[in-house]
Amino acid sequence: MIALLDNTVMSNFAGVERHDLLRIAFGDTLATAQQAFDELGAGVRAGKLLKLDWQWLPIWTPDATEMPRYNELLHSLNVG
Repeated sequence: MIALLDNTVMSNFAGVERHDLLRIAFGDTLATAQQAFDELGAGVRAGKLLKLDWQWLPIWTPDATEMPRYNELLHSLNVG
């Protein structure tokens, strides 16, 4: 089973420069949504987070069949 990281988790670990702990703890069972990764990038561009190497983390982009559910969830959750 894949654990999907949101921006809060990623930015918390990035803020202490220990994003590697996520990979150590979860191995290859992690991924993040493109929208969450974009939010993380905004934090880097704003100078609030250091740019770290996240290349090991798969990025999930919803496909056409998943978009209706994604849009439905946006009413109660944010994009990241």
